[in-house]
Amino acid sequence: MDKPVLFFSHSSKDRDIILPLKDKLGKITSGTVDIFMSSDGQSIPFGSNWIHKVEEGLKEARIMFVFVTETSLSSGWIYFEAGFAYSKGIQVVPVGIGVNIGSLKPPLNLLQGFNITSGDSLNNFVSIINREFSCSFPESFVEDDFYAIQKTIEGDTGGISTIRDFMSGAFFDMVPKYTESDGSEVEHDIDSIYEKIVAYLDSNSIPYSKYTSQKGDTFIIVEGIKLKYHKKFDESKNDFFIQNQSNSFIRYSISLYNFEKTFELLKKLVSISGYKSRYIKFLFGANNDCIVTEEDISSIISGNTDLQMDSVKPLSFTFAPSDLKAVIGTEQKGSTIVPDKINYISIVYKEETKIENIVVLINRLHDIGIIFDVN
Repeated sequence: MDKPVLFFSHSSKDRDIILPLKDKLGKITSGTVDIFMSSDGQSIPFGSNWIHKVEEGLKEARIMFVFVTETSLSSGWIYFEAGFAYSKGIQVVPVGIGVNIGSLKPPLNLLQGFNITSGDSLNNFVSIINREFSCSFPESFVEDDFYAIQKTIEGDTGGISTIRDFMSGAFFDMVPKYTESDGSEVEHDIDSIYEKIVAYLDSNSIPYSKYTSQKGDTFIIVEGIKLKYHKKFDESKNDFFIQNQSNSFIRYSISLYNFEKTFELLKKLVSISGYKSRYIKFLFGANNDCIVTEEDISSIISGNTDLQMDSVKPLSFTFAPSDLKAVIGTEQKGSTIVPDKINYISIVYKEETKIENIVVLINRLHDIGIIFDVN
């Protein structure tokens, strides 16, 4: 009995992105499904008539996955293959990689497809195969499979540069007292935390610069983090980022360059300090902003099953694939540095969170329009 056939329509320049997906699907289906991929070196043997073999693959296929990337869109070949397959009654499924298929023009945007935005989204391949071929293969794609795709597209940064595309800076503040989401109050000795941080840097021979300003604030510059240690808040400063604090605080200004390394150090400093709250507040660049209207946020999220709005705070929502929380806020700026108002997105993370999780979430929010381009 002949095996069912899948057809991967793609640009040959995207081979290194697509081939790992084919290999993983081959393992999941235990070789019981044939996957035709013209650039894999197997589907079309050397010396064969390339066009003839592609035509044969199209005639035998029952499902075609059309990989939509910036490269494949510029070549136009996927339109030919997709049109031929559709005319033959083959199920054609557009798959967006770095391209939002919702923004495509006809005819591809008229077909039901999906964007690759997480490990879980990759399992759409398996669910479609199961449905079409009446199989029960396990949905075995995980986040690391998605990270591998990201790294292939963006290089070793894994797409981390995307953060700088949308954001101008990032901050995190340690304060002596705050209220958790469940209403409980948490207290910390900020002065003790500062001593632990300095001791950690010294004991691990991590080089840093340290100086004291004329106002008495101590600054430490280390691996992309500017740490400001302030023993007592001066309310007359009307500082935007720290409000209503009368005791010591530590503010982390976080560089978005070499962010992967910086993020790992930040997590370590928070961990050794014993501070419970973990978040990064991202500020938008000149060309980006975010939606802050509750009903608009609700409308957008309602059509995206990977996002779940908080039952009490409508501008707070979780991202299911990585269990991260995003909080959208607007605050009045209170200094000459940041006049008027500013919108921000806080990402609440966990100790085990990888930087790629944050990148995926930010990209996802941009793809669905919560983060938008001003120009």
